[in-house]
Amino acid sequence: MIKVIFSSNNKSLVKDLSNEIISDVVFKIFGVNIFTIENDSKGGRNGRFIKLMNDDGEVHYICFSNPNNNSRNSHLMQFVAPAYVRFHKDTAINKKLHIYIIKPDLNDKTDYIKMFYRCFLTLDIDILNFKQINISNITSFVNYDDFKNYRNETSGRNAHNNQTYFTNDEEQISLYGKTFGANAMESFIFGLVLRKISEKNVVFYEVVDNKSKNIPKEQKNILTNNGIVFGDKIKLLPNGYAKSVHKTGSRNTPNFHYNLLQKFGEKRCYLCGCSIEHLVIGSHIERITDIDNNKNYIDEEKARRATDGDNGFWLCANHDKMFEFGIIYFEENLLKINLSVTDKLEKIFINDSIFNANINFNSNLSSVGMIDSNNFKIKTQHFNSNMKNYIYKHKNRVT
Repeated sequence: MIKVIFSSNNKSLVKDLSNEIISDVVFKIFGVNIFTIENDSKGGRNGRFIKLMNDDGEVHYICFSNPNNNSRNSHLMQFVAPAYVRFHKDTAINKKLHIYIIKPDLNDKTDYIKMFYRCFLTLDIDILNFKQINISNITSFVNYDDFKNYRNETSGRNAHNNQTYFTNDEEQISLYGKTFGANAMESFIFGLVLRKISEKNVVFYEVVDNKSKNIPKEQKNILTNNGIVFGDKIKLLPNGYAKSVHKTGSRNTPNFHYNLLQKFGEKRCYLCGCSIEHLVIGSHIERITDIDNNKNYIDEEKARRATDGDNGFWLCANHDKMFEFGIIYFEENLLKINLSVTDKLEKIFINDSIFNANINFNSNLSSVGMIDSNNFKIKTQHFNSNMKNYIYKHKNRVT
């Protein structure tokens, strides 16, 4: 006999599940439609899931969508995380987690939710009535680049306000995840997916504000058990940028990188558009060495400058070195080649490395500068008085 176990605390789910839906779920899993219903007083109040068991000890958890899926906070991914926690805690050897879409003909078909369908499949979470949703080409993510490219496409590659960022750095995958409400659920799912498809270590930086202090404990335990390491927390200012924290002898790289992501939207060379992330560097305009050695800066000012998103660009390794050594620099918002470069072929190489590469990218790409009348410029939305001051210091150093 099949047992269908409800959480008696979740009255909204009980209301949404008709006998017809329950019968369909049982039949899709076990091939029969004879079952009994039990209540579990210890079940989660917010988890939209039920538990199925047969006499052989086979266990299935089914997470249900909200039939009124009309806001980000009611998206399916909001409910999968609590179901995953209960599923993970179950000691049954033979267990499986599924999703069932209520009213599939009315279900959200945005790019955002399609990305989560792919996340669920990557995590071996079966969608029982997926055919009824009528969406094609939804498959598991096969590697990091597949996931990142799809994420960029769904956010229009102009995502300054992504709730969750992740980057492929030289030695690790860095995940910057907010920790409150729906954002925490997104961070949790992304962390599990990245851990499964990446060969590198995944480091989770919890991004906290006045609404949250950390990701829910049970979710954090699951991520840790899956091999994810937690880095220092990143505290946000009211403007959405990371608060600077002074650390003696430390560049506070995660805070700086988070602020660059907030400003530019993705990790891509600002000059040439290179998107091979582990070759792209968070490059300071006013160098850390100069900040540290400036006796006019108190520790708080040093920390602010070292982590300020206006004090940097994402640059590929090639252009990072050109910029550091002053081979190229900015005069106001206009890129210049240093007069010390006199060799014609060197000038051609420098120009080609920026202009010929940059022209291949969409001019609307927020994370790359613009070419205007054969000049390379910092885009208006990126150039402000604060950045101008840093650029002035850089120009004075190299010219």
